[in-house]
Amino acid sequence: MKYILSAAVVAASLTVWTATAQAQENVIGSLTTEEMGKAFDFGRGVGKTFLCVGEADQQEMKEDVRMVFNFVAQDMGTDAAYVFAVGVGNGSNEKAEGLNCEKLLTEWGELRESFGLTEEGQ
Repeated sequence: MKYILSAAVVAASLTVWTATAQAQENVIGSLTTEEMGKAFDFGRGVGKTFLCVGEADQQEMKEDVRMVFNFVAQDMGTDAAYVFAVGVGNGSNEKAEGLNCEKLLTEWGELRESFGLTEEGQ
């Protein structure tokens, strides 16, 4: 019986949250749906890039992704950072087949440089 009650409470909470978000003109937390989509797509691209990184470089990339997460949290807020992190997980869960790794790794290098995560930027 506890589980049925808990499910009902969760369902009611989600209904109120959804109605509130819709009443705020497609704002979820501090993000518009457009901003949320951009943060998710950004993270998803980073996650896909992780699939292209050699095993020897994966730890360094994980550390850099944590730094990017912190930058997103500082600049755009924790809602955007959370959506970015979900996107990273989603992208890294895809299949590596068919990815344009050359392009993804080039973009990752440019991103690292723009955030000052390269040796030159440190």
